[in-house]
Amino acid sequence: MRDFVAFEEHVEGIAASVGAGAGVPPEWYQAPTFYFTNPYALIGAFDDAPVPDGSRRLDFELEVAAVIGRNGASVPAERAADHIFGYTILNDWSARDLQAREMKVMLGPGQGQGLRHHSRPLAGHRGRARALPGRRRLPRARAAGRGTWVRAGDVLGSGTCGNDGCLAELWGRRGELGGRPSKSKSGSGLVSGALVAGDTLDDGGVFC
Repeated sequence: MRDFVAFEEHVEGIAASVGAGAGVPPEWYQAPTFYFTNPYALIGAFDDAPVPDGSRRLDFELEVAAVIGRNGASVPAERAADHIFGYTILNDWSARDLQAREMKVMLGPGQGQGLRHHSRPLAGHRGRARALPGRRRLPRARAAGRGTWVRAGDVLGSGTCGNDGCLAELWGRRGELGGRPSKSKSGSGLVSGALVAGDTLDDGGVFC
C-alpha cells in the first residue's frame, strides 16, 4: 500500500503546521512522492477507529485511492492506466503530534500516519472515473512500480485532497488549532466511524 502527496495546496499547508514552514520544496515538482503505509490498517467504511494513546492532535485525511487490478513492474506511462481496476474513497487517520516528532529524525512517518485507513468498496471502474482535480493526477501507477512490482490488490492513495482535505492544512494556513474530525464524502461514497481509545501497552506505547 502506497500513499502519495499529489496536491500542492496540501503540501503547502502541512509544511506550515507540521513541517519547518518552508513552503513547497522544489523536489516535490521533480517526481511523484509517496511512502509505504500499513495495509493491515485498512478498515471498513463504518468501522470504529482507535486513537493512539497520548495523541491530542488526531486528524483525518480525505483521499481518493486507486486499486491495482493487474500485476506490473516498471510499467510505461502509456500503459499505466491499464493496471487500474477501480477507484474508492480513503480516509487516512493521522496523529499530527506523533507525526511531527517522527519527521524530525528524517524517517517515517511511522505511527504518526497510517493508523487506520477507512475505505469503501470500489466506487467505479476506471473507464467511468471522472478527471480528478489537482496539479498531479491519480493514479501514479508508473511511479509506484518503478523498479519494483505493483500487484493486483495493491492500493495507491492520492494523498490528501488540497483545500480543506484535512485539519492540519487549515492549522498551517490559519496559524491556530481548531475544528474536529468528522465523516467525509465525495462522489465515491461516504465513510464515517466513531473514534475510540486505543489499547495502552505496559511500556507506554500503543497498540491500535
